[in-house]
Amino acid sequence: MGASIRNIVCCAGLQLLMAAASCAAVAQAVDDGAHSTFGELQQLMQNQAIHELRTSYHGNYGASLLFRKDERSYYVVLFQDKKFWRVVKTAAEGQAEQIYQRFTAHSERLAEVENRRIRLEADEQYMERQIAAEQVRLTALQNTLAIQQQQERTVRAEQQLLLEQTQAMSAEAQSAKRTLRNLQNRIRSLEQWQSKLDNGDDGGARFDK
Repeated sequence: MGASIRNIVCCAGLQLLMAAASCAAVAQAVDDGAHSTFGELQQLMQNQAIHELRTSYHGNYGASLLFRKDERSYYVVLFQDKKFWRVVKTAAEGQAEQIYQRFTAHSERLAEVENRRIRLEADEQYMERQIAAEQVRLTALQNTLAIQQQQERTVRAEQQLLLEQTQAMSAEAQSAKRTLRNLQNRIRSLEQWQSKLDNGDDGGARFDK
């Protein structure tokens, strides 16, 4: 069961590397020796004459250690986005291991730069969303404050009108009180005069209209 799973994983890894090896544009970008190594490895993959020993991934970067049994030679690959970047062939196992470790560390460093960019991009998008949300909140608060200020001005205007009306009514009430007192005073005077007339003593009373 374990061997079967391992074979499936190795086969999937080889298929991935075979797809990467088909990129001729990358092979043309290297020197003549590397170009020959690219072509040689590509042919070996197409013929399924190469075995994957190890592969490590770091983001879009990775490294692979491949083995050719008939020549007992090793191919060490550095790749990006499933495309071969560097291919080194050696017959020395120790050298192959060292190159693989170096390529692995290099791919990790390269991935860290890319991962940092991804995190910064995520931070930027998050901040943009936060800014947009805070802008909406600020606009809502400004609108609320404007409504409150308008309502406050309306209330103050109403209060001023009520105050003026109250003052006017108070003045009218004072005037009415004075009028009432004057009328009451005249009534009392008339009543006193009437009383004297009823008693037959005009007393020289004089009626003032």
